[in-house]
Amino acid sequence: MLFRKRKKKITKVEPQEISIPKQISKSKKKPKANKKTAVKKKIKIKKVSKSKKVTIIKYKPGSDEAKLLAAKTPAHYIDISLKVKVIRGKKATISRQWFLKTGFTNEDLIYARNRHPYWKAQKMQNSYERNKEALRKHNYSISKNKKWTEKELIKFLSLMNTNTNIELAKKHKRSLASINSVKRRLAMGTKILELENKKMTAKRQLSIVLTGEKVLRSKLQELIPKKRKSNSP
Repeated sequence: MLFRKRKKKITKVEPQEISIPKQISKSKKKPKANKKTAVKKKIKIKKVSKSKKVTIIKYKPGSDEAKLLAAKTPAHYIDISLKVKVIRGKKATISRQWFLKTGFTNEDLIYARNRHPYWKAQKMQNSYERNKEALRKHNYSISKNKKWTEKELIKFLSLMNTNTNIELAKKHKRSLASINSVKRRLAMGTKILELENKKMTAKRQLSIVLTGEKVLRSKLQELIPKKRKSNSP
């Protein structure tokens, strides 16, 4: 018997796709800017202006300008400025020349002006009118002769150093005269404690402002002669 050879079945193997993992891309470096394309930031430098030099001008001898420049002290300068007739703008120029010549400053001139009899009289003349107008304008009191309570005075003392007299008058609904009266009492009480070698406390401060102005004034007058006698040799 003859045996037939069986034919082997050949199965076709389909090609499979193999996935190959991609390499992790390294962080890209920023491209360097070309020197040609790079824009440089311009820095503006402010030029400091040089101070103007003040030159001393020679005026005709005997003229008003020459008299001002010849002043030796600030008080003497104020005296001459009241007598001479020089325009304000020109007077400012002469004063700058005078500062350069003598070495005095504007502060020295203001100090002498404030202590000059003429300007002191002018200031006093206008101060009375200003104070009278201020008292009339800033009167916030509802009723006359209203007495201060202890609670109101405690509040007043806490606000005194951070508020003006007008602000205190508004908040407490008082007149400026009433606010000034409390401050006068406090000033006299502070002086009394100094003469008695005592320190100011919150309790003493309240006690002072609750005391009448006449009582404090009489006590102060009694202590001043005693202090003078103790200091005398």
